[in-house]
Amino acid sequence: MVAMGIIAVLVTMSVVAIQIVQRSLRDTQRRDVLNTVNLWLAGYYNDNGRYPGTAQINFNGANGVTFTGTTPATDIVELSGATSNAVDSDSDGTDYCYYSATGASYRLGLKLESGSEVQLGNEGTDCATWDTL
Repeated sequence: MVAMGIIAVLVTMSVVAIQIVQRSLRDTQRRDVLNTVNLWLAGYYNDNGRYPGTAQINFNGANGVTFTGTTPATDIVELSGATSNAVDSDSDGTDYCYYSATGASYRLGLKLESGSEVQLGNEGTDCATWDTL
């Protein structure tokens, strides 16, 4: 009985540790997507002298992150699994934010599974107003 109890405790600890590692991996993938979009935005700014408007960047789980200012839309990065767009960040999807009012500045962000936010850009508007952007 004692040996079975010890094994049960070890299995439980292993499952929890695996879940923590998986969450960390998903958050790393989310940051990679954010950095890819950020690099694309820098290139767009260098080419055009402004950032794309808020409505021109589309986070869509089926198509990835796309720029709708061209026909057909330009694919920036593919999204799948935990990096796909969702209402909230969990193991199945990610809540993203992009905002650029004038093209002179932008705010790009995402929520991690822990609920914390990662934000990039020089726009004064904060992604804390997440649901209204």
